Amino acid sequence: AAMLDMLSYLRGQMGADPDKWRWGQLHTLTLEFPGGIAALNLPPPDDATYKNGFPRHGDDGTVDIGSHGLSKTDFTYSEGPAIRFVCELGPDGPIGRNALPGGQTFDPSSPHFSDQLELWRKNQTFDLAFKDADVIKSAMKEYQMNKLGRVRFTPR
Repeated sequence: AAMLDMLSYLRGQMGADPDKWRWGQLHTLTLEFPGGIAALNLPPPDDATYKNGFPRHGDDGTVDIGSHGLSKTDFTYSEGPAIRFVCELGPDGPIGRNALPGGQTFDPSSPHFSDQLELWRKNQTFDLAFKDADVIKSAMKEYQMNKLGRVRFTPR
């Protein structure tokens, strides 16, 4: 009886063809802004592609945790790993890789609001700049692309 109930539920949620059933159709992620401002959620509420959230793998006991709680019918979730960071310490200096689930700012008009989201979702990262020459190169690229810069204050 439990198996028939489960199959009926899955058919109702994902259609009659089991070959098209995917965990990510039920198990979805919406990154909800802690202040309750829905316009800052990712994906936003009006996103036509991901209207129920981003399809995700994982579960409560996986490395890339996607805990939907104890519900037997609602597999959506709104929290998970807040950062993907790996650093290799070598003789030539650190090699760091990073990705944030979204971006560096809570301003949806900024190019950095969700610029790291796809990397984070795909468990990918980008190299961080540590050496002076790499930091300057990164800053120049940022300025050329977005006309944004950084200000450095140094004590006298």
